[in-house]
Amino acid sequence: MNRNVSIVLIGLQANVVENSDPTMKSVVGKIVLETRNTLVLETSEGRKILPKKNAELEFSDAKAAKVDGSAIIGRPEERIAKLV
Repeated sequence: MNRNVSIVLIGLQANVVENSDPTMKSVVGKIVLETRNTLVLETSEGRKILPKKNAELEFSDAKAAKVDGSAIIGRPEERIAKLV
């Protein structure tokens, strides 16, 4: 796992750079909920459920970072346990 991936994704602005579903590509929104396999983004068009698998995301907080969605599959508490 990439250690640069933020432990807490909720609240971050996310941009879908690549996705197996062409309708999800270029979706931009704030992450409002995270499950094991999905992120829920609050967009200008409402909430979008984004599967983490087969997605490449760009997070913009203090530092912009591109992340393969497969690297963040799992619950937030599971990511914390992997780092310990």
